Amino acid sequence: MSYDDEAELTRYVLRHHPSLLSPFEAQVQRAAYAREKFADDTGEHARRVMERFGRLGDPRIDAALAGGIEGFRRSACGRILAEHSELRINRCPLCRRVMRTPAAMQCFWCGHD
Repeated sequence: MSYDDEAELTRYVLRHHPSLLSPFEAQVQRAAYAREKFADDTGEHARRVMERFGRLGDPRIDAALAGGIEGFRRSACGRILAEHSELRINRCPLCRRVMRTPAAMQCFWCGHD
């Protein structure tokens, strides 16, 4: 398994600090989840979910996701890190890779404990 620091940092920040997303970024995040989950579904339930949560046709949401979902997530993470310098990222003391959780004591990547 290869390590991508930017991808792991984005995953860590958005999973463990979602309260730092702006209200608009939270809306985009919900829309992105709905769009990912129901991308290939054509049923009535999927249509209702996409209308309610996927925010199809909302120009602001569509513009935010124009660079793709990962592009949006990385830009939101970058904004959070720039505005919240006090945010502590739990990194392995040996390999300096991002740990899985803020309280993790064993590195998923190198096994350091």
